[in-house]
Amino acid sequence: MQNYNLPSVNTGNTFYGVRFILPSNPIYSLDGATIKMMVKTKPDAQPVASFSSDEEDGKIVIIDDRTLEISQHKIDLLPNNYQYDILFEFADGRKSTLIGGGWIINKVITD
Repeated sequence: MQNYNLPSVNTGNTFYGVRFILPSNPIYSLDGATIKMMVKTKPDAQPVASFSSDEEDGKIVIIDDRTLEISQHKIDLLPNNYQYDILFEFADGRKSTLIGGGWIINKVITD
């Protein structure tokens, strides 16, 4: 798994998104794939958020056969140090968690 810490953001503010480009290798083609992301406070905790490329909210978008985007959206998570990972379900049935890391959601301190 590739470790990538998402840029920190204040709760209630906009996360400006991030793009991931997979290696140029046919076994990693996103053509027909489904992508799922879960956010947790620790690995064995219940998810506090989950996103999927199958959902119409547009938070995970497959751009092309190598590129996916976690799109810009407002953060409604409570302040905390979170962990996330991204599961890829390829068109041929293979599943692999290729990306994961930390994500700090900060408290807004000035009202």
